[in-house]
Amino acid sequence: DGIIDDGKEMEDTDILFIVDSSGSMNLEMKGVMGALESFATYYSDEEVLQWGVVAGPMQGTTCSILGLDGQCFKYEEYLLLHSALGPFTSFVNDLAFLETFIVASGSGAEMLYDAVYLSLYDLAGAPPYDKSTLTWNTNVSPGVFSIPQIDEFVINWRDNAHHVVIVFTDEPGLSYLNPQINLSDLTTMLPTADDVTLYAFTPTVGNIKETWEPIALSSGGGWDPLPPGPALVYESLMTILDETACSE
Repeated sequence: DGIIDDGKEMEDTDILFIVDSSGSMNLEMKGVMGALESFATYYSDEEVLQWGVVAGPMQGTTCSILGLDGQCFKYEEYLLLHSALGPFTSFVNDLAFLETFIVASGSGAEMLYDAVYLSLYDLAGAPPYDKSTLTWNTNVSPGVFSIPQIDEFVINWRDNAHHVVIVFTDEPGLSYLNPQINLSDLTTMLPTADDVTLYAFTPTVGNIKETWEPIALSSGGGWDPLPPGPALVYESLMTILDETACSE
């Protein structure tokens, strides 16, 4: 009904999941899906919340299954704008469909720094690189690309909404763009972005956590250990909504 348990009213909020879709995330994504099923009981009809999904790396062999043949190139893995911001029910269905690919995935080019940069580009006050100058580095193995292509990789953020990004990954932040997007680029960019808060869920291993926690903190968000089960994911999601989507 737009009111959470402590009486706060929900405000317009766009929530983008950036998901590591490599096969090693299989168990973690089952936990995320379980949490969202519980969440749907309370918020599936909440119009003020809009949800979307960016996923990577996707294997090039999935293009035909997803009906993307005309957009796929000769490279092996890609970053996918899987689900534009929209109602919760559509989002959950899209994420469940994505989970089937994660189970069987053998991909490994986790280009999630690039996913954050491209997804937030239009909200940033001073992005380090003009999008028109960016290209995918095709000289690495595996070769990568994106769907849509870089210049069309645009999230349908609402102007007067809060903007929340939630990253789920078990790998350090990596970039396959040229020039590469690094930690400093993102920690500089996020504080200039329009009402953006980023949260990262990763393992506690130092070289992974240290590549994501500073980005989250620079936006006023936070880092949490990658939850092993739905109960912890649900609890974390409710905390994030309380911090970002609820009026004082």
